[in-house]
Amino acid sequence: MSGTNAATAPTALTKAEAPEAAALLAAAFARDPSFAYFFGAPGAEEGVDRENRALLFCRFMVRRSLRAGDRALGIRDNGRLVACALAELRLESPWRRLRRFFAELSLYPSGLRPLGNEVLARLRRYHGASRGGDRDLSGSYLVMVGVAEEARGRGLASALIRRLMEEDQSLPGARGMGLDTENPANVALYERLGFRLAATVEVEGMAVHLMRADYAAERG
Repeated sequence: MSGTNAATAPTALTKAEAPEAAALLAAAFARDPSFAYFFGAPGAEEGVDRENRALLFCRFMVRRSLRAGDRALGIRDNGRLVACALAELRLESPWRRLRRFFAELSLYPSGLRPLGNEVLARLRRYHGASRGGDRDLSGSYLVMVGVAEEARGRGLASALIRRLMEEDQSLPGARGMGLDTENPANVALYERLGFRLAATVEVEGMAVHLMRADYAAERG
């Protein structure tokens, strides 16, 4: 494994990197509680079908971010993508909402429909619970961040999040960043990056921790 200094600084993902980013995220989230809820637990009867659905979903999320003009960053190490993050811009305007709508519409047949009605219903329930209390947030929402297994422990996820926050704070009107996590161990990590626990909600027995960073507090 190469050293930390070999990794590049975070850069914007390109369309050509979308398949690699989707595969990285699917692997990074393979044992995440949210993916177990959406697609079934690892080792369950769903088997390969579960993995295919998870990869389809990650492909949809990466392609949607790129088409909608949201944030998609990656870090490479010796030419290989080892970390990436997706963040949805919340400095909403009619044009941005329309662009995201058409991005989702164009990708739905190949990206979401094959997941099946049950998975789509779970995704809607999760989204409604995790985003319902943060509609006043102006800035961005961290949708996904993942690191390749062999590159973990090197601060790459933190580097991606810090870059997203720095870019946010350069935008007029940006007040903060939101995120959600189902892993209690992640709460302390995000707190070190300036986030605070805003609430914990339950989605069919799964605890979802809602966090946000206030840029006004950061600047102060």
